[in-house]
Amino acid sequence: MSNRAYLVGTSTHCSSINQLDMSAYEVLAEGSNMIPVPWFFCFNGTDLQPVDLQYQNDDINEVSTISMCVPCAPTSEVLSNLLERKALFVDFIGDPYLGEEYWRKAVNDIQSVQHEYLSTL
Repeated sequence: MSNRAYLVGTSTHCSSINQLDMSAYEVLAEGSNMIPVPWFFCFNGTDLQPVDLQYQNDDINEVSTISMCVPCAPTSEVLSNLLERKALFVDFIGDPYLGEEYWRKAVNDIQSVQHEYLSTL
């Protein structure tokens, strides 16, 4: 199982790509061995949906299922959350200039999304 996190855009309110046809979602961004900082500021607890995700266990060469909660929210709400949490975002980064630049980049990226919903995996 790879240690990757994905930001996914879709036209369906769904947190599980296992339930979507491959043409129904687009991977917009990914993090390797990490969850990108901006994603923590995009979603609310109420956005979490229970899903069963399948993954390939390379050690024993079988497909396993894990149950977890994954966020999914309208892109407009994700943007609103990020805008409202600017001060928290900048404080989290720890450097006012760098925090502002990272926040601005995250806002611009979300504003450019053409999908109705965003989710992470």
